[in-house]
Amino acid sequence: MKTKELTLNALFIAMTILLAVVPNLGMITVGPVSITIMHIPVIVAGLVLGFKSGVLNATVFGISALLIAATRPTGVLDVLFVNPLVSVLPRVIFGISIGVIAGVMDKFTKNFAVKATVTAILSTLIHTICVVGAMYYAGIGSGNPEIATVFSTNVLAFIGTVLMANGILEMVASALIAVPTSIVLRKIHHPGQQ
Repeated sequence: MKTKELTLNALFIAMTILLAVVPNLGMITVGPVSITIMHIPVIVAGLVLGFKSGVLNATVFGISALLIAATRPTGVLDVLFVNPLVSVLPRVIFGISIGVIAGVMDKFTKNFAVKATVTAILSTLIHTICVVGAMYYAGIGSGNPEIATVFSTNVLAFIGTVLMANGILEMVASALIAVPTSIVLRKIHHPGQQ
């Protein structure tokens, strides 16, 4: 890895940790769920620096989510995120999805803004689906009656609500923040590319 890439990765990791450490900055709690913007530095890292940086930053994101759940839980479902299969694995899959989607988009368009927008939106959707799916499976098997009730009362309504509320807000945030940031940083990191 070149010095510039190491520096940018350190910057993205620092942003992710800052978003994790400052309460209600990276994960905004609304009722029983948390809306996250911690995924945005991961998208930017993946788009600007490539696959390995996306996965690296996604792993840091997952570990940060685990630490938030372990040290300052705010909702009844936060206990699920102490499980790395809920907090870390979906984030690693998210990081991989950024690289895969960006690679597929390279075959369809040379326009970086289009590639970045599609990658940001689809990878965020994949992130939401993976996290909600992991929460569901961990929740129904948790043995905690309070958590099991959340998932057993109306699972489809719960999943639909999270996907609609969290997913849409997070997709919009990723498009509005990650795309222009990626465009600017790409011009700095890869001068001469369009």
